[in-house]
Amino acid sequence: MEGDKLANFGKIYQLFLGPQVTMMLYTVVELDIPRLLIEPKTFSQLAEQTPAIPEKLERILFALEPLGFFSFSQETGLWTNSPMSETLLDEKINAMARWLGNPFEIEMLTKFPESVRQHVSATELRFGCHSFEYLAAHPDLLETFQNTMRAVTKIFGDGYKIVDLSSANRVLDVGGGDGSLLIELLKWNPHISGAVYELEEVKSKAEKNFTDHNLQEKFSVISGSFLNSVPEGFDCIVMKHILHDWDDENSKKILQNCRRALEAGKQLKIIDNVIIRSSDHYLYARMADIHMMAILNGKERSKEQLEALLNETGFRLDSVDQIKPIQDFVVSATAI
Repeated sequence: MEGDKLANFGKIYQLFLGPQVTMMLYTVVELDIPRLLIEPKTFSQLAEQTPAIPEKLERILFALEPLGFFSFSQETGLWTNSPMSETLLDEKINAMARWLGNPFEIEMLTKFPESVRQHVSATELRFGCHSFEYLAAHPDLLETFQNTMRAVTKIFGDGYKIVDLSSANRVLDVGGGDGSLLIELLKWNPHISGAVYELEEVKSKAEKNFTDHNLQEKFSVISGSFLNSVPEGFDCIVMKHILHDWDDENSKKILQNCRRALEAGKQLKIIDNVIIRSSDHYLYARMADIHMMAILNGKERSKEQLEALLNETGFRLDSVDQIKPIQDFVVSATAI
């Protein structure tokens, strides 16, 4: 084989190992290996504290080491955390890893090639229902998902200070999960009050979160589906990571419901990924787009695509601002 082809084959081979790497990382997170290696250990000491078959676990650690996870010293015979594996000790990042590597995601992807030929998600083909229906029927998995959404909000909390709510008093977080976003926004906008609008099965999580933060007088929870309607009586609607879950038809329905709920001149804030080719996060945006396609038949969108949706549903696009240093953007629009 020619030199260039051989080099390219090596790169291609590594890419095809992606699912294997995902499951190795998920396995060490599930086994709590990063925590067990807060203090350096010989492999025997480590193996004694896990239910894994020692020989298999050791092979996994040696396979992850060249990828930057964990470190083995031939001189001392000790395993330690590397900067990458130490990052997994962070509660928020650990929660994200437990979702991204969850067997649900891997099983879903087995139907990805078939889903490309149909107007449905790989989840629907593998499990026979929409992702959110599947989560509702599996409380443990729903809990993992909600923990991940909360973790994403907390990791990038300081970035949300660019969400301008100076002209709003009552804010509705549509699809706001356990209310973590409203709590973060309150740090930079102490004058606001409002509510989370969520499905009935998630309502109790938001109520508990507000009570735990002693914010039950500030924020309430309204149950319902944004595909059917959106509550009125708010100055501003916020949606974080909602539109990318849905195709254009359902996204228009959600935006139309938001428009009906807002008086002319009131604000809509969409926090989501925006595909910008010149962005440092372009690769991430494209990979996230494929993930949305697979799991939900949704999509990430460009500024032009978002503006078209807004124009068709009674909004005027005002600005698109990146939440630095992360990949999300605040898309601000006005009801017209």
